[in-house]
Amino acid sequence: MKNRNKKNTEHGYWIFDPTGIAIKYATTVKFSCNEIKSIALMSDGFYYISMFEKFCDSYKIIEALKNHPAERLIDDVFEKLEKDEKLDKYPRFKIYDDASVVFARVK
Repeated sequence: MKNRNKKNTEHGYWIFDPTGIAIKYATTVKFSCNEIKSIALMSDGFYYISMFEKFCDSYKIIEALKNHPAERLIDDVFEKLEKDEKLDKYPRFKIYDDASVVFARVK
């Protein structure tokens, strides 16, 4: 609870906040428009996918999202995580978290 109380505080950690107050604490990287072909915004629950070798980096996750529905990807991930009841094969704090992702191709 002590760490949870640091959420969205100046000396704590930041998560999405619809008021926009967290924006000034964001780590940002700028790209030119012609460098971006697609983008994905995902929750930590969806990012569990990166624990699996075939999705171990951002490029592989983007390729998977280009070729498969996100719902199918997260269902596959949740199925594997449910089988890891002791949370030791894929270390985490709970079986799985809610998962969301927004994926877009940029033209």
